[in-house]
Amino acid sequence: MKRTIIYITLISTITVIGISCKKSFLEFTPQDGSFTDATRWKTAADFELGVIGTYAFLQERGDKMNIIMAGMVSQDVVPIDETPIDLNVLLTPGNGDVTALWRRLYYISNNANIVLDRLETAPAAVTADDKKRISAQVKFLRGFAYFNLAQAFGSVPLITTVFDASQLKMSCTPEAQVWDQVIADFTAAAADLPEANDWGAEKGRASKGSALGYLAQAYMYKKDWAKARKAHEDLMGLTKPSYRLLANVRSVFTYTGKNTDESVFEVQYRKVPNAQFQWGTTPNNGHLLNESTAPRSIGAQWAAFGGWGQWLLNRKLADAFDPNDDRRKELVKVPGESYRGELMSSTLTIPLNIVQPRSAFSTKYWLGPSVDYLEGQNIPYLRFAEVLLDRAEVLFELGNASEAYINLNLVRQRARLGAKPVSADRETFFTDLTNERRFELFMEPSIWWHLVRSGRAAKFLLDNHGVVMKSQWKHYPIPQLERDQNENMCNNGY
Repeated sequence: MKRTIIYITLISTITVIGISCKKSFLEFTPQDGSFTDATRWKTAADFELGVIGTYAFLQERGDKMNIIMAGMVSQDVVPIDETPIDLNVLLTPGNGDVTALWRRLYYISNNANIVLDRLETAPAAVTADDKKRISAQVKFLRGFAYFNLAQAFGSVPLITTVFDASQLKMSCTPEAQVWDQVIADFTAAAADLPEANDWGAEKGRASKGSALGYLAQAYMYKKDWAKARKAHEDLMGLTKPSYRLLANVRSVFTYTGKNTDESVFEVQYRKVPNAQFQWGTTPNNGHLLNESTAPRSIGAQWAAFGGWGQWLLNRKLADAFDPNDDRRKELVKVPGESYRGELMSSTLTIPLNIVQPRSAFSTKYWLGPSVDYLEGQNIPYLRFAEVLLDRAEVLFELGNASEAYINLNLVRQRARLGAKPVSADRETFFTDLTNERRFELFMEPSIWWHLVRSGRAAKFLLDNHGVVMKSQWKHYPIPQLERDQNENMCNNGY
C-alpha cells in the first residue's frame, strides 16, 4: 500500500562523538505537534518516525563525502581547476568533509541505537512483526554506518548502546572487532528484512539483498572468503527481484529509473511534490551531482544552473578505456564529443574551447537542465555489477579462477567487450579485476576502498598517476576535532 509520510522534521539531539548536545534522545517534531515527549515511542508509527529519521542521514551530502572525496584520493576525480589534488593537503585531520562524514555516520549509528533501545520496552501496541521490521532496518543502517567507519577510518569507537557521558572519552575499538559488529548487524538484518520488491510502494528501503551484499563485502575485509561466497549465493538466490545486469549501462544512471533489478542498495532522493514517502519536511532531499559534474558554464540548455564543473574526471581515466567500451561511450565525455542527457531536448557537442578543455565529464549524474537546486536522482551505493566483481575476487581467492572470470566477463559483456582469458596468475587476475572496477565503478562510493582492501592502491596511484602512496592514506584521518575533545582518541597514522 502506498504510504505518504508528510510531517517529519528530524533534529538529532543525541550526543555524537565530537558533538555536544543537551539531550540524549531523538527529537521528532511533526508540524501538527502531535508527537511530543509524553507520547513518543508508544506506537509502531512512532517507531516508524525513528526509522525514517535514521534513513534521512544517508542523504546528507553523500555526493561530496562518499563519492567525490574517494574519487579525489584515487586521483580519477579532479576539482574545478583540473589539477589533481595533493593528497598531503587533502588528507589532513582538519578536512571538513572528512569531519562531516564521521559525524554523519555516528548520527546514523546512534539513532539506530536509540530505536533498538526503545524497542526493548515497546508497549503491546507494537507487535512482534512491527519489531522485526523496525529492528532489521535500523540494524542494517547501524551496520552500514560502521561498515563505512571501519572502511574509511579503521579503528574507531564502537558504540552499540544509547549515549552516556562515558562515551565522550572512549578509546578506539580495533578495526577487526568493528568488522565483527558489522557482520553481526548485517547477518541479523539479512535474516529479517524483506526482499526488495516486497516493500511495494516503499521499495528503496534496505532489503535482504542489501544486507547480503554488504555482508559479503564485510567478510571480504575479514578475508573469510567462504562466508563471503555464501552471502553472494544467498543474494543470487533471491527472486524478488532476481538481481541482474540491466541490458545497457546507461539505464543504471537515470532520473526516473530508480531501484531497478540491478540496484542492491541506493540512497533515495525524492522530489517532494510527488514523493511516495518523504524523508523530511523540506525539499532539501536531493544532491548536487548534476550541476557539479557538468562542464563549467556549458549553458542552461545543457545543465542544471548552466553547469558548475566542480568535479571532473581526470582525462587519464577517459583515455584508459578501450574505445569500444560502452561505459566510455555512454558515461564519459570529452570536448568534441556529442551527448544527449535524459533531461536535454537536443544533442550537445561539447566545444573544444570549453572552460575545462583538459578534462573529461562523467554523465552518470549529469543528465541535463533542471529547475531543481537539489536533484532527485537516486545514487547507487551497491549494484549487481559490483556484486559480480566482488564475487569474481572471492572465487579467485577460493582457487576457482574459471568461475571468477565468468563473473568478471559478465560485466565486460554488458560493456560490449570481449571476454578476458582465464588466468590463475594472481597479478594477471588482479590487474584485470582492478581495471574492470575502475571502468565500471568510477565516481561511485566504493572504488577507492576496493583498491585499498585488495592491496592495489599503491600500485594504482603509481601506475596511473605517478603518485607515491603513503601508508596512512589507506584511511582518512580521524578528525582533529575528535582528538581535541577526547585525549583517548586514536590518530590512525596522521
